[in-house]
Amino acid sequence: MNVEQLSQRTGCDLQAALRRLGGMETLYERLINKFLDDRTFEELKSAMEAGDFPMIETKAHTLKGISANLGFETLSQKSDEIVKAVREDHKEQTEELFEECERLYERIVTAIQEAV
Repeated sequence: MNVEQLSQRTGCDLQAALRRLGGMETLYERLINKFLDDRTFEELKSAMEAGDFPMIETKAHTLKGISANLGFETLSQKSDEIVKAVREDHKEQTEELFEECERLYERIVTAIQEAV
């Protein structure tokens, strides 16, 4: 996997995440592959469909952390916006925010799948 190309395709600074891991590209690749298998996004989507706001907050917060650790800043920020919308009782905003989050997530997953 070429981290620089993946950075360009995802629009994220993955080199920063790689530096946080001490430059261990093999470890980063393993974490990226685990991201593909992680169910957090699907659980967030299910919570959105059910209108389960406590679960939306939990899953969006989890996705925020996972994304930040991997250097997917845009996805992390959008997930954080969902968390804030729920916490600040702006629940009407969550659907639009989730749609943006879903587009970012799908772009990142597609880029990873094409890179491995």
